[in-house]
Amino acid sequence: MVIRVSALTSQLEQVDASVPNTSHAETGWLARPLTRRSLQRFPIQVSPDILPREAWLTAMKERSLGIHGDSDSGSTASFRVELNSNKEYEIQDESGQKLTNLPLMLQGETEARYFCDVIEHLARFALVKQLTSPSMEEPEERAAEPFATSFSIQIATRSGTIVDAGCPVQVDHSEKQWTFELRVENKGDKALYLYVYDMGPLWQIEGIDFGTYQVVPPRDDDRGFSGTVKKKLKTIIPAVMLAEGHRQCRDIIKVFVTSQPTSFDILELPRIGGVAPEKKTSSRISWVDDDSLAQWAALSFPTYTSLK
Repeated sequence: MVIRVSALTSQLEQVDASVPNTSHAETGWLARPLTRRSLQRFPIQVSPDILPREAWLTAMKERSLGIHGDSDSGSTASFRVELNSNKEYEIQDESGQKLTNLPLMLQGETEARYFCDVIEHLARFALVKQLTSPSMEEPEERAAEPFATSFSIQIATRSGTIVDAGCPVQVDHSEKQWTFELRVENKGDKALYLYVYDMGPLWQIEGIDFGTYQVVPPRDDDRGFSGTVKKKLKTIIPAVMLAEGHRQCRDIIKVFVTSQPTSFDILELPRIGGVAPEKKTSSRISWVDDDSLAQWAALSFPTYTSLK
């Protein structure tokens, strides 16, 4: 199943699945929406060479974006904006590395509003990238949390390499065949709900099942349930990156597991500079006040696709 057909989009395809997909949840709890206050966790430092700098800073404040001030010497900016020798606005990460696959922004031709659109997109991407449940952060905490031990999620490559969450997945660029398999095992006695997203090199976040979830029932030999789900997937290097001479790209396979049906549509992003799809979940998902029902976990698999 092709998620998005576009020359400018890193494509993640579901080649096969052992359990049919379900539709959006009709009941359950709703993933808490991203708030602008959350985006302030990723402060932006604007070079004094940016003119008119004050207008840009004012526009950022109106968006509630975090600003790394000139006097904030004790902290590190998540993003830095510089003016390079070609009179282009260049965005760097916290280590000073230039971010790639961004729209061209020329001095004197880029409005503050458009610049803020780009920066907000990057901050939202960073927020989802860092999103994790506390019980998944440390092995000791995971062992002490019943929900975190109720499942196992790994990736298997075509060569047979088994990769755990947080470890790099190395695959070859392939247009025709799957390159890795996501394996999920329900070790508990209640159904789990699986959501898989691709965080691509063009700064897009897309659900591989179009934002729906997949039920992972517990093992039940009498009913023929194995308690496992396997998804054959593949990543490819976007055509626009191949045209520029890139031979590798990085995706992050973001996996959410919940104890109740919900929606993570609020996390989705188009490729940077694109138009976000219309969200339709708010009228179909209801809140559950009992926090004990809202058990969830988030895992990340950094995936590197290389051209032979």
